[in-house]
Amino acid sequence: MDAPGPFRVGRNTVLKDLILIPSIGWPVWVVMVIGLAVTAVGCFSDIRFIVLGLMICVSVVPAAVAFIYLSHTLSPDMVANLLPHTLERCPDGYLLRIWRRCDEDDSDDDVTWMESGSIRLYDADIVASRTSFEYERLFFKNSLMKILYVPKF
Repeated sequence: MDAPGPFRVGRNTVLKDLILIPSIGWPVWVVMVIGLAVTAVGCFSDIRFIVLGLMICVSVVPAAVAFIYLSHTLSPDMVANLLPHTLERCPDGYLLRIWRRCDEDDSDDDVTWMESGSIRLYDADIVASRTSFEYERLFFKNSLMKILYVPKF
């Protein structure tokens, strides 16, 4: 379970998961269906409906995606997944350590890391889990984090 070094969960992985979770991504799907329905109505009646439907699909849907992404990834419930961190499996849960670089130069040769914080997560607080190819997502209640991505090694 111990990673060889700090890792981050990919932003595209988080975005895909947020959009596919029905309780979070439903506004995006509703707006997309409305845009497609208005476009389909426009195919049979008036060209202005086609333009309106395409405007919804091209401008409103990406705005809804951006709003959902930013509102969830900047919240303290999930931001630790996007920061460099390590996970340690403990007998009663996980210990998530957040790391930062000690030096300011951007050389990737000899990076030294310094721990900047830690979060203790307990197995008793897990309410659900979902598995993908790369990660197992754990959903917590009454915890500092709501979603934790555990990599599959």
